[in-house]
Amino acid sequence: MLMLLVTSIMAFAAEPTATPTPTVQIDENGVVVGRMLIDAPPAEVRAAVQKMHEQESPGLNVLSVDLKARGNCQTITRTTRGLMTPLKLETQRCPTEKGWREWLVASKDFTTYDVEWDVTRAGAGTEVHLRVNTQLAFSAPTSLVQMGTRNAIRESLADVIRRVLKPRSKTP
Repeated sequence: MLMLLVTSIMAFAAEPTATPTPTVQIDENGVVVGRMLIDAPPAEVRAAVQKMHEQESPGLNVLSVDLKARGNCQTITRTTRGLMTPLKLETQRCPTEKGWREWLVASKDFTTYDVEWDVTRAGAGTEVHLRVNTQLAFSAPTSLVQMGTRNAIRESLADVIRRVLKPRSKTP
C-alpha cells in the first residue's frame, strides 16, 4: 500500500506543471515586477510575447493604440484610461538580448515609462520577468498607480500563458 502511494505521488510530480501562477510585487524602488515560470522553451515564450506585441489592440485599459515598425523596433502611440481623463504617450519598443525594452519618447501625462521583458531559460522551462516603472506628470496616489500597473502586468502575463498553452491544448 505504501509503495502504491509513493508511486502515485511520484507520477503526479512527474506530470507537466499546471497553468503557471504569475507573482507581482513592488521592489524597493517602486518598480512593479511580475514573474512567472512557464513549462515551455524560451523560443516558444518569446514568440508568444512577440505576437502579443504585434497584435496589441485597445482593451480594458488601452483606449487606442497605433503601432509603427521602425526597423527591429516599434514606435507605439497609446491612449490609456486615466483616473479622470485619458492619458497619452508615445514609446519605443526594441528587442534586447533577453527580451524587449520599451521607453517613453514623448508625453504630457507621464514623466517615466519604462518596461522591460526578460525571457530566459530556467531548467526545462522559461522564466519571464516583466518590470514596469511609471511616473505620472501630475499628482496621483502612488498606490493607485501601482495597483493599476500590477493589474496590467497580471493581465499581460496571463495573455502570454494563454498564447503558449492554447496551441498545446488542441487535439489532432
